[in-house]
Amino acid sequence: MNANDFNQLIKKVKLGKLVGNARYLHRSAFDEISVELTDFIHLIANALKIPEDDWNIIKLHTQQFRLSYLNYPAFYNDSYPALHNSITVDLVNKTQKIANYTETENAPILHRKELFISPNSEYYNEFVSITQEGEAAGLYENSRIIGFKKSWERIIHQNG
Repeated sequence: MNANDFNQLIKKVKLGKLVGNARYLHRSAFDEISVELTDFIHLIANALKIPEDDWNIIKLHTQQFRLSYLNYPAFYNDSYPALHNSITVDLVNKTQKIANYTETENAPILHRKELFISPNSEYYNEFVSITQEGEAAGLYENSRIIGFKKSWERIIHQNG
């Protein structure tokens, strides 16, 4: 697969959370995207020996031939799970960057989990409720500052 094919396949994906120049998708929703894209994601993971248990969110970069395998082990259990590790693969330069957030006090935090999964998921309504609760509490008013654990905890504390 080349960069243009990759970009065209990503453009067809309507599911997932779009943030900047990337679309994030939970692995459970792969049955709702093209088989070709799903197979490519797994092909790269297998080629780099990234175990299935080491990632559950894929970040598809929309402006680059790049993808990131993200591991949020508490995705289903925590309302706002923290990122444990990521592997970003640059398919042009054939490099990878590994980041480990387990030792940091300020890991990235996920919000609006319902956007990462299929609306047909058994968790969808629960995740929508979590988001609605956060919205009602005013937690999402300044989305620029809620992406990391310390800021997020400060916002929660300020809003009760």
